[in-house]
Amino acid sequence: GWGVNKNTHVFPGEGGHGIVADIGSGQPPCVLLRADIDALPIHEQPHTHNKNFASKHDGKMHACGHDGHATMLIGAALILKQM
Repeated sequence: GWGVNKNTHVFPGEGGHGIVADIGSGQPPCVLLRADIDALPIHEQPHTHNKNFASKHDGKMHACGHDGHATMLIGAALILKQM
């Protein structure tokens, strides 16, 4: 899987379900950001819209802007890293 936790001494659990970015010195203040990147249990109807964007997995659809949410989170992390 991706996002395997390589810092189990800091973040408990094996990971594999997302991305963790540890930015900063480890001293307060602490800010936590989260974005959903999962799919919804919806049967996509590719004949009603562009087939290039349709899910390749029957019964799974990225219909709630998860890609946008993840992009905004990565952008926020980049800004925090530059501060």
